[in-house]
Amino acid sequence: MPKKKTKKDENITYTLHDKNAIGQDSIDPDELLEEFNQLEMSDTDDMMDDYCLAQVNDYEMNYTNKQLMCINDYYQLGNSSKLKKMDIIDRIVTFENDKTNENVVSKRQTLWFYIQELKNDPFTKKFIWAL
Repeated sequence: MPKKKTKKDENITYTLHDKNAIGQDSIDPDELLEEFNQLEMSDTDDMMDDYCLAQVNDYEMNYTNKQLMCINDYYQLGNSSKLKKMDIIDRIVTFENDKTNENVVSKRQTLWFYIQELKNDPFTKKFIWAL
């Protein structure tokens, strides 16, 4: 009958040496934090680009030229009568993504929501002509 192995018989000892760490100074935490912040900023920029692209697609697919001109006029972005649809959209998206315009953009979106609610109501829809 074979002898039963015990934990004492199975012990293994080993040592690892990192060749890259030999002779190098320790990692500077400030440098590491700076690298992290740079990565975080580039991720934020990518997310912002994705958000802007989604806005452009939304305006292009769900809004008419007339509706876009109304938004353009609400923001007082200048004459849009000779602009192509994509030019008006670019102008609106640029304006809406500027942090200094947050309040007016929020107000416009709220008002447009109220207009849509009025249009959906059987009684009030006869009083709403715009948009």
